[in-house]
Amino acid sequence: MSIAVQILSAPEGPIVSYEMVPEGTLTKDEGILLINSGPWDSMRLSWLQRQIMSNLSARGYRVLRFDLCGTGESVEATNAANWSRWISECCSVRDSFRKTVRKVHIIGFRLGAALALKASESYAFRSLHLIDPVLDGAAYWQQLHKIQEAFIYHHNRFGSNIHAPDELFGFPLDAHWETSIAALNPGHFDAKGRRAFLYSSTPEAPLALFAKQLQDKDWEVQNIPLSDDFAWNDPLKLHLQCFARETLLSISRAFEEL
Repeated sequence: MSIAVQILSAPEGPIVSYEMVPEGTLTKDEGILLINSGPWDSMRLSWLQRQIMSNLSARGYRVLRFDLCGTGESVEATNAANWSRWISECCSVRDSFRKTVRKVHIIGFRLGAALALKASESYAFRSLHLIDPVLDGAAYWQQLHKIQEAFIYHHNRFGSNIHAPDELFGFPLDAHWETSIAALNPGHFDAKGRRAFLYSSTPEAPLALFAKQLQDKDWEVQNIPLSDDFAWNDPLKLHLQCFARETLLSISRAFEEL
């Protein structure tokens, strides 16, 4: 398998995408769109996403992922990104991908799961897969600040002299981000009669409530607990994403059911 790197010309600006196309007679007329998290999480998800692309492509799916503004190979600086632009980019890539396949599945990771919800509104997708979705923007924002404090404290212990009161790994922590992300209320999600798979490494009441909200809208929802510990709150355990074997297998099994 090989990955084709493409530059999509979109109203928001150029978007770098990576597509893996299956070979041989197993090719399905279906595609899978991967939506990454913000730069705070994306660094630890790259290995898992590459494995997912390879695994699902071998099953006959075309698989596409892309770099959100301010992440990966994006030509834009990190401070050019904002929540509205990310949503717009997701929709642009979705629409472009939809021209090459008959049906689209969407997989969102963490903050990317929230973006996946927005990208799937009023859209005829085949299935939606949300991996440890961020459902509370304010709580997520507090989590980011704790990560920042722990990261700075640890490195300054060894004389690194890191001072980043307004940034996290080079990404600005502006107040408008908290407002924008918190505005995504799962209870306001209007689509009906769809199929969703919810994967969680830390089962909590909010995810169960969200699942019920989807079920009340006639969704078919399947909750899948993950045994992999991504340690989202601990910047010193970024390497744990390299042990996401159970997550990979769980997603593969879900696609066997489709």
